Amino acid sequence: LINQLLDLSKLDTGSVKLQLSERNIIPFLKHITSSYENLAAQKDITLIFNAFYYGLTIHFDTEKLEKIMGNLISKAIKLTQKGGSVTVLTRMVTQIPEPDARIGNAPYVEIIIQDSGTGILREDLQHIFDRFYQVDGTYNGQRGTGVGLSLVKELIELHHGKIQVESAVGLGTTFTFWLPADSTVY
Repeated sequence: LINQLLDLSKLDTGSVKLQLSERNIIPFLKHITSSYENLAAQKDITLIFNAFYYGLTIHFDTEKLEKIMGNLISKAIKLTQKGGSVTVLTRMVTQIPEPDARIGNAPYVEIIIQDSGTGILREDLQHIFDRFYQVDGTYNGQRGTGVGLSLVKELIELHHGKIQVESAVGLGTTFTFWLPADSTVY
């Protein structure tokens, strides 16, 4: 939590810079996902990684993408009941909702983290990425700090990406985010 608050403070001051490297994002995402297998197994949750391509080489900041994925996967596992599932899906797309004007219709890597968990109330969805907004935990027994998802959104936007969430109480939540595959945006 302290590290996340420090990261938000650095983002506010503009002192956070991307440390881009050109890498195949698929094995990177698979490795991060597999690092949560023990946590998922402890809760008897099926954790699945699926990619439509074996190789998608793009520019991204490995440390920041690890924070994004770690936050989203751990949240999905936390909010999924015993016997449920969490799926991470990766593919290449050419269109996204509200694309960045600087990028246009360039290709994006789409990363989806979907769980069969408790879901999020409709009235909470519009604030889910607001800093320090806490979802009332009475319907799922969970209450966060209101820091993690705000940090996730800001780190994705630092990559010139976008994020959205869809959810239904009792059916689960799907976070989808897009990172540009075209390095000229940087």
